[in-house]
Amino acid sequence: MIQLIDTVFDLDTASQAIAELNAFLADHQEIEETGAAGLQQFFYARPSLLLLAGECFGPPSFLASAYAPEFSVFREFRADFAIANKERDKFLFVEFEAAKRDSVFSVKHSGKSSVSYEWAKPFEHGYSQLVDWHYLMDDMERTSRFQEHFGVDRVSYDGLLVIGRDSFVNEAGCYRRLRWRKDKTVVNSRRLHCLTFDALANEIQGRYETYAMRDASNRSLAEVIDDPSQ
Repeated sequence: MIQLIDTVFDLDTASQAIAELNAFLADHQEIEETGAAGLQQFFYARPSLLLLAGECFGPPSFLASAYAPEFSVFREFRADFAIANKERDKFLFVEFEAAKRDSVFSVKHSGKSSVSYEWAKPFEHGYSQLVDWHYLMDDMERTSRFQEHFGVDRVSYDGLLVIGRDSFVNEAGCYRRLRWRKDKTVVNSRRLHCLTFDALANEIQGRYETYAMRDASNRSLAEVIDDPSQ
């Protein structure tokens, strides 16, 4: 049976984590995937970011409440992180790749008047990881191993690849090319989520603001209830 770390979402903790993420991205143009100063360790130390990412890109009506690093998918493939709901029947599997100049696109040809780009090996590697997760989940869904692994008969799931930086993609003039692949590619009736770390930070910020506004609204309502004269 899989083991996950339960965690409670807290607005103040999330706000601090988002500020640290924005500063981290601003201070480092290129970032390694692993290591003490790498992306995996940064997010592992800030589970609030993982929960918000899960709710941005997980299955519909997904309320994230648990996560696990180095998650084994049936002991055949590995996700950098798995994010789950309380019932453990909805998951987002996350793959991080390095945030470097040639992470998403690399130079294919450089001439005097033009430069052409191809999909970089790190991107294709990470993208293939998502495809493999979907293949294995679908293949195992009708077996006894599925229930033994997840503890339920069926789960809803999505995959997320986070790689590269906006500045490098824009520098290559390939932003629309990345967006088209993200929006148009479907595997087993599922869209594969792939975006840069800058885009992930923006999505996380937006999800946090939704929670913050809801919290402020609830507090205002509570004040009116406590003091009807307002």
